[in-house]
Amino acid sequence: PDGSRPSSLVPSIPEALFRRQVQALGELGEIVPLAELLGTWHRPRRSRFALTFDDDYQTHADPVLPVLGALRAHGTFFLSGRSLHGLGPYWFEVLEWLIDTRGLHDVAGRLGISARSPIELAMACERDPQRQDLLEQAAEQPPAHLRLDQIQALAAATMTVGFHTLRHRVLPTLPDDALARALTEGRHELATVTGRPLRLFAYPHGKADHRVAAQVQAA
Repeated sequence: PDGSRPSSLVPSIPEALFRRQVQALGELGEIVPLAELLGTWHRPRRSRFALTFDDDYQTHADPVLPVLGALRAHGTFFLSGRSLHGLGPYWFEVLEWLIDTRGLHDVAGRLGISARSPIELAMACERDPQRQDLLEQAAEQPPAHLRLDQIQALAAATMTVGFHTLRHRVLPTLPDDALARALTEGRHELATVTGRPLRLFAYPHGKADHRVAAQVQAA
């Protein structure tokens, strides 16, 4: 939830709307931890929902966490922990900022990509790790990412924290050695900050295949 900035790629909603959505789910059924929902093999009497949040956005700490606390709703936050390593914005955050400030055609031209929409440009970059690296190196704005104390606040509020990889690459495109690094790099540091093991995992960009799933389960 964040109604204060332009949004070319990542949709955002105002805090009041987010609050109403969570309230509506609570009225329709029960909001439960994701692990509890995944462990259900029978049909419950009431509908059950799990709320999940990806990436390291500071909006997870404010306003999401206060809203969940006020409504006594549980959330699962799949984090990278980038601020723990001094890393800047994700490549797609940089791309969004560039499009908002310089325009689609200028950014597409600089990247050497023919694209008619921000989504088309983002999809082309998603398939190209080298362009992702270039975007992250071109970052001019500081990242609005969760700080150490904010990650600790999520854990202290008994929210679940899962792992989302440190660098947010499309995992099926990685060779085995790079995939193994992606599943471990930064995980220990994030677990140390939260004070508990990270037993849940969300695939960056929602992309996976059988090889990746097997590696994730093994890790």
